[in-house]
Amino acid sequence: MATTRTRFHSRIAIFVLSCLPFGFSNDAAAEDERISFFGLRPLPGHSTTSAHDVSDDGSVVVGTSIGMNDQRRGFRWPKNAGMASLGWSGNYEANAVSADGSVVVGDVLAGSGWAFRWTVQSGLLTSLGTLPGGGWSSASDVNADGSVVVGVSDVPGPCHAFRWTASGGMVDLGTLPGHSYSSAGGVSADGSVVVGYSVSFASVPPAWRGFRWSQAEGMVELPGTVDFSRHLALRTSGDGSNIAGIVYPSGADHRACVWRGNKKLTNLGTLPLHWSAWAGSIPGGL
Repeated sequence: MATTRTRFHSRIAIFVLSCLPFGFSNDAAAEDERISFFGLRPLPGHSTTSAHDVSDDGSVVVGTSIGMNDQRRGFRWPKNAGMASLGWSGNYEANAVSADGSVVVGDVLAGSGWAFRWTVQSGLLTSLGTLPGGGWSSASDVNADGSVVVGVSDVPGPCHAFRWTASGGMVDLGTLPGHSYSSAGGVSADGSVVVGYSVSFASVPPAWRGFRWSQAEGMVELPGTVDFSRHLALRTSGDGSNIAGIVYPSGADHRACVWRGNKKLTNLGTLPLHWSAWAGSIPGGL
């Protein structure tokens, strides 16, 4: 597998519509790089589906199928096998998938809720637990080989971003200085870089700041500008060099933004006649 994950090229090809999620899949084998458009029908007895993530080669899609009384089932859709739930009988959602499509992470919605990790090999939803003293957790992303999961868990007080591994369990990534809340949104291919946002509620409006975390540097605030001081980091490229997210211009709705090389913030704006946007994917090498 290449060291720079390409999943984020694929992720931007998934769109969610009101009743059926449709995808644009890029067939790398096709010389003319033709794009196909197709719908993923809900699980039996359900009426709505939402696609949340896709494997590197586009052959596996994960998401949530919704039925009556807001019944929710996480699904995994392999291209050659069709949609199937992950086997849990309660309510849960599948949020992200590993590069090869074999590991799925998400949230069980029973009780207070807890983050899970599911593998093709085991066929079971395994709880990732919570941070010490916490009562719930939520998984937002998984790295290329499925060994690192990131998300958010409550602690005594506000919530904190976490990074989970099988050997180390769930580790609290803390917050930026002077902040009380944080949440992790994305992780690099090798699991060494985590991005997300940290919040201070001491001001009005609250101070939202995107961060980049690494083992060597810890949690570092991403740069903003005078006009774009409030921002959130949502995803990172496979090599951890570029970051996608949201910026809040003064007196305006949110806009999509990117940090290239983890340094310069660029406001991507919106489409014509639209008032808000966000960026949820980004490749390396921009």
